Amino acid sequence: MPIPKDRRIPKRKVVGFCPERAYTFDTEKETQGVWFDIDVTTGAKVKVARFGSSRYYQVYNQVLQRIAPNPQSLTKEQQEKAVRKVVDETVAECVLLDWSNFVKLDGTELPYSKEEAIKLLSLDSFFDVVLSFAQQSEQYHKYSVEEAVKN
Repeated sequence: MPIPKDRRIPKRKVVGFCPERAYTFDTEKETQGVWFDIDVTTGAKVKVARFGSSRYYQVYNQVLQRIAPNPQSLTKEQQEKAVRKVVDETVAECVLLDWSNFVKLDGTELPYSKEEAIKLLSLDSFFDVVLSFAQQSEQYHKYSVEEAVKN
């Protein structure tokens, strides 16, 4: 015979940290990206996927095979240029997915394209900002920090 509800012992809430909640990533956010403000004055934003996904490494290897199929035959300088080109193309393909409110030097709209993304990623400071967004793992978590630490 079941115990009546008024006689049941209530479950205690345990205060603690839940690693499964803290370190589970939202697959859609990881691959489809998250919007970040890049310039609040103009409202410019970038849509960035998480750096280091399995897709990133898969594309990196494909681009590497296309650009430098035999990297050992290159000089050190050629290798450095090839690696930067491979990384820029891979980031444009897998990490920097979109932007809004970007303009060209003449003030006209700069619509997103992979080709334009590669050009902008060749600017070291822009590349660094995009990569810093892509490495903010908390933005890609499935659960919020509050959900990971239950009280």
